Amino acid sequence: MPKLEIEMKNCYGIGSLKKDFMFGEGLKSTCAIYAPNGFMKTSFAKSFDDYARGESPKEERFGKESFIDLRWKGERLSEDSVYVLKSSMSGAANVDSVTNILVDPASKERYDEIFTSLDKKKSAIVKELQKKSKIKNKDVEHRLVEDFGVKSFPEAIRLALEEEVDLPLYQYEDVFDEKVVDVVDDDNFQRKIIDFIERYNQIFDDSQGLYKKGVFNPTKAESSIATLEKSGFFDAGHTVNIEDSFRGLGLAEIKEKIEISNKLINEDEHLKDIKKNLSRNVKSQFLEGLIESQSITELHDFLDLMKVENRHSFKKRLWAQYVKESSIVREYVDQFEQCEEELKSIEEDASSAVTGWRNAVDLFNSRFVDMPFRLIVENYTNVVLGVESAVLKFRFEQGDDKKDFDADSVGRSLSQGEARALYILNFIFEVESRKLNGQETVFVIDDMADSFDYKNKHAILQYLSDLASCKLFRQIILTHNFDFFRAMSSSRVCHRDNCLVSCRDSDSKISFEKAEGVQNYFVNILKKNFEDCDLTMCSTIPFSRNIIEYTEGESDKYLSLTSLLHWKRETESISVGDYVRIYNSVFGENHDESRGESLCEVILKSCELACDSPVQEGFNLEQKIVLSMGIRLLSEKYLTNELRRIRSDSDFWCEGDNQFGKLFSEYKKFDPPSESVRVIERVSVIVSSNIHLNSFMYEPIVDLGINHLVDLYGKVRILNV
Repeated sequence: MPKLEIEMKNCYGIGSLKKDFMFGEGLKSTCAIYAPNGFMKTSFAKSFDDYARGESPKEERFGKESFIDLRWKGERLSEDSVYVLKSSMSGAANVDSVTNILVDPASKERYDEIFTSLDKKKSAIVKELQKKSKIKNKDVEHRLVEDFGVKSFPEAIRLALEEEVDLPLYQYEDVFDEKVVDVVDDDNFQRKIIDFIERYNQIFDDSQGLYKKGVFNPTKAESSIATLEKSGFFDAGHTVNIEDSFRGLGLAEIKEKIEISNKLINEDEHLKDIKKNLSRNVKSQFLEGLIESQSITELHDFLDLMKVENRHSFKKRLWAQYVKESSIVREYVDQFEQCEEELKSIEEDASSAVTGWRNAVDLFNSRFVDMPFRLIVENYTNVVLGVESAVLKFRFEQGDDKKDFDADSVGRSLSQGEARALYILNFIFEVESRKLNGQETVFVIDDMADSFDYKNKHAILQYLSDLASCKLFRQIILTHNFDFFRAMSSSRVCHRDNCLVSCRDSDSKISFEKAEGVQNYFVNILKKNFEDCDLTMCSTIPFSRNIIEYTEGESDKYLSLTSLLHWKRETESISVGDYVRIYNSVFGENHDESRGESLCEVILKSCELACDSPVQEGFNLEQKIVLSMGIRLLSEKYLTNELRRIRSDSDFWCEGDNQFGKLFSEYKKFDPPSESVRVIERVSVIVSSNIHLNSFMYEPIVDLGINHLVDLYGKVRILNV
C-alpha cells in the first residue's frame, strides 16, 4: 500500500511529528484528522503550504530551526504534488480574488516562456510606434489591433507589413482625434474647405507682415491681443510693433488691422464658421497648421484620405508606415513565425480544456444549492492561458427575470459562507486542472466546511467523496468540527480505519491515534468501559440523567443525578454504588453496586488525573465532561460558602432551577468585580451548557479544547483552598 512519510520539527508550534500515512484506493485514499482548535491543524497545513511553494516552515516564537521531510513511495515528494486548501481565505473572501482562478499553470508557464523574448521585442516596437503616433503607450496595441480588425498584435504587424504606403508622416493621435474628426465631418467644412484654404492663404499675403505661416496666424493673433488686453497691457500705455513698422499700434489700431486682414474670411459666414471651428481648441488647431504648411495638392490628398469611406484604410496605411520604419519589426515577425505552430497547439489544448472548466462551474452550481446566484464564466480559452482575467458573472433570477452582475458589483453583498463558496470554487478548478494534467497530488484540506450551513456542508462531503474516487489523488482532511469529522466517516469520504485523532504532549509532540466510537461514542466507548475506569463511569452521569429526563421526567433518579451536577445538600452523600444502581436500572446492566465512597470525591479525583495527564489526547470526551462537572461543582461550592459568610447563615442552600445563575447573580451584588468574579464568569461562559449534553448531540464539548478546562479547573480549585 502506498505510503506518505511525514517528519516535522519546530513547524509553527508543532514541536515534532513523525507519521506514515498508508493510502489505498477509494475510501482509503483519504485520511481524516480531528484536531481541536489550537492543537496542530493550521500549523500542519501551513507547513505543507510552505513546502508546496519551495519554502521552509518556521518556528515563529522562539526562532528554533525548522525541518520538514515528505516522502511518497520512498522518494522525496515533489512540491507540485502538494496542494493546500487553507481554512483562512487569505483574501479570497473578496470576490475579485477569484477572477483569475481558471488559469492552467502548466499551459501558462510554457506560453509565457515562448513569449518572454518576443515580449521584449514587442515592447520596443510599441515604444517606437508610440513616438511616431503620439498615442498613449498603454493604448498602442489595442488601437493597432482594432484598426486592422484582428485579434492579436502579431497578426496586425504582419498585415501592416503587407500594406503599400507613400504618405507624409502624420501623427495618428493628431489626425484621428475626435475633435479633428468632428470638424472634418462637418457638412460646411466639406463644401467650403477649398474656398477657405485659398482665402486663408491670401490673408498671409495681404497681412502686411502681421501674419507668418507656421509662426503666427489669425488664431494666434486674436488670442495674443485678447490676453494682452485682459492683462492691462494697453491700459498701461504700451503699444505693439508690426514687422518693419516704426510706429507702435494701440489696442484699437491693432484690432482694426486684424479685422481688415481677416475680412476675406469673415465676410462669408460659412468660411467664418470654419475658421471658428478650426480655432476652437488645441486639437482642431492641428488642421489650421496643416493648411499653413501644406500645398493645395497635399491638402486635397489629406482631405480625401479623411473621407469617411477612406478613413479606415488611412489608419491602416499610417500604421503600416510606422511599422515599416521600425528597426526590429522584421526580427520580431520572423521569431514569432518560428514559434507559431507551438503556440497554436497550446491554444488548441487550452480550448479543449474548456469542457472541463464548464463542468466545474456546473458542479459548483449544482452542489451549492443555497447560493442566491448561479455562476457563469466567460472567455474560457484566453483565461486558461492566462492571457485574460476570467469574466465571472453572477446570474440572479426572480421568476422570469434574469440579470447578470460582475464580481465588483455583487461582491460586497455576499455573506461569509457565499464568499467562502467562491473560494472553494478555486479549489474545484485546481482539481480539474490536475486531473487534465494527470498530476498525482496530495491535498491537505484545512477545515473546508467552516462558515457553511448543513446543506452546503453536505455538498462539500459529496465533492470530497468524488475526490476519493480519483486514483490520482490522496487527501489529508483536517477539522476541529467533530460533527463534520463524524460525517466524513458516514458519507463515504473516508474509511473508518483512516479516521484519526491528534494527540499532543507537553513538549508539543504530535501523534495520531485511530478514532474510536466515532459514530456512537456513548455505546461504543462509554458503556463498554463503564466498569473499568472511574473517569469513564463519571462521564456517563449527564447521559444517564438525560435519558431519565426523556423516559421518566423529573423522578427521584433524575433529582439524584442533578445533585451530582450541582452542589446540593446531598451531593457529598451520594455513593458510587447509588449511581451504579441507577445506571443499571436505566440501561439493564448488572455492574457492581457495592462501592460506598462518595461519588463527588471520585469525580474530583478524576479531574485531578485529567489535569495531570502528560498527553492531551484526541476527543478527550470523558475528561472534558468530568472536568466540566468538577468545575461547576467547585464553583457552586465556593459561591455557596461565600454567600453563607456574607449572609451569616451557615445553613444556606440555593433551591430551585438555574442554581448556578442564581448563586452567581447574588454573589455579584455583594462582591465588586474581582479575580473570583472573573473566574466564575469564565465558568458561566465555558462550562455550564456543556454539562447538559446527550447521546445525540455532544459535538460542542468535543470541539472545546481541553487545555481551557484544565486551566479553569485549576483556578476554581484555588478559590476553594
